[in-house]
Amino acid sequence: MAPVYNDRHSATSSPNRRRSRAGDPTTAEDEAPRFLVEVTLPEGALSERRRAGLVEDATRTVLTAAGLSPQDALRVWVLVHEQPDATWGAGGSVVRYADLAALAQEQRADA
Repeated sequence: MAPVYNDRHSATSSPNRRRSRAGDPTTAEDEAPRFLVEVTLPEGALSERRRAGLVEDATRTVLTAAGLSPQDALRVWVLVHEQPDATWGAGGSVVRYADLAALAQEQRADA
């Protein structure tokens, strides 16, 4: 499978680059869609097993939403980005992984 080429500036400069029906540049051999899912989470938040489950679930969700079969799984790419502690901000403040974990635990206790 050839990856979708997302850099519009470089892609549009090549006259031989294929284009999808929507006009987006692509190196794909067919017109079927490709998907890129990017997930950002705190570093160390997921074990290898849970990360694999996340990738599997995201792939299955995209395939279902797009009306594609499991045989089209290579059309879905999932990139998991782990953000080092104290480099994530929300609401104007730095959010630490320990704070997120404590908040999640409180919410589970209240449920």
